Amino acid sequence: MWRVLFTDGGEKDFKKLEFTIKVRVLAKLKWLAENFDLVNKFTLKGLGLGLKLRVGDFRIIYKVDYNKSLVMVCVINRRDKVYKKLK
Repeated sequence: MWRVLFTDGGEKDFKKLEFTIKVRVLAKLKWLAENFDLVNKFTLKGLGLGLKLRVGDFRIIYKVDYNKSLVMVCVINRRDKVYKKLK
């Protein structure tokens, strides 16, 4: 099974979320960790900064360390803001 860790930025973004969104994000990350090898991974076109995971109107931007079976959550934000934050 894969492990999920938050970077400092990812943790900061997570703390700002409303409780109901936090629950949905954690459920999606748990699902990702349990099903990582079966999931279609969507890269960020043009930015090359990692992969994205959709949670309703929110996006989770993450990087992967395949050697350590580790998913590192870098950014969590609304779709309309997350891509601006990455530029």
